[in-house]
Amino acid sequence: MDAEACISHAEMTSLIHITLSETVSELSRDIENLKGIAPLELSDASVIAIIDQTRKFVVFLKYTNEYMRKTIPDSAVREEMLRIKLHLLSVLRALSDHVRAKDRLAVHDLITEELRDNLTLWKINVLPLLRPLRTQPISGSIHA
Repeated sequence: MDAEACISHAEMTSLIHITLSETVSELSRDIENLKGIAPLELSDASVIAIIDQTRKFVVFLKYTNEYMRKTIPDSAVREEMLRIKLHLLSVLRALSDHVRAKDRLAVHDLITEELRDNLTLWKINVLPLLRPLRTQPISGSIHA
């Protein structure tokens, strides 16, 4: 394999940490912008944008899950990540249901309370746990 196509475990963990941090921050910022809007005044475009960002976040988690399962030695960290991810999926499912039902009050509450709380859990319970892994020397590499 080409040496340029390899990435170390530490680099991969760093990339995952950075992507998670940026995604959580961006979603949190967008949610804060919606908090000041009355539920009945939420635009379809803003709701769809939040849902699309959240779906992309879930897809990212799906594709990094196997890597993180194999490289994060602490089962408590993996279990916490799974718990928070399952909560995120339930919020996303509820959001989709309430958007279809055109229940703006529930959509507003799910976004500004439940989704915001879930993102806070990522910030507090997961991101700090990934940070130390970036500096630990891990042997091996991942080949593209």
